[in-house]
Amino acid sequence: MRDIKFRGKIKSDNPVTGKRWAYGYYCQVESKHYIILDDAGIGVPLGTGTVCIEGFVEVYPETVGRFTGFLDKNCKEIYEGDIISVPRYKYNTHLIIKWNEEDDGFAGNHIEAGDEEYFDKFRDCIIAGNITDNPELLET
Repeated sequence: MRDIKFRGKIKSDNPVTGKRWAYGYYCQVESKHYIILDDAGIGVPLGTGTVCIEGFVEVYPETVGRFTGFLDKNCKEIYEGDIISVPRYKYNTHLIIKWNEEDDGFAGNHIEAGDEEYFDKFRDCIIAGNITDNPELLET
């Protein structure tokens, strides 16, 4: 069984850690989108009566992607929206990882040819980037 988790690009880079992406659970509260970090906490500080939520990180909704349950050949987690390179693939180029509603699974969409392959067959893939940080990889 795969881990159900997400990632999203943080709305403002953390100047202390330099982190640009948050990893964890995803939720939407009204018009804001959050990644809830694994160590998030909810509590009511004594005497305040106000709920305090720690570990919620606001992210850009268009950058949120689900974990596929697969790792690349360097053991990096592969998320929806990643661009992968597959050695010895028939086109020898990049594929975008997307969710396929019809087949209820992740697929690799070939950027140039437009066709789709089931993702689970790409065992030797390498993450080349993602559609948010590396738009130049989308150019054919």
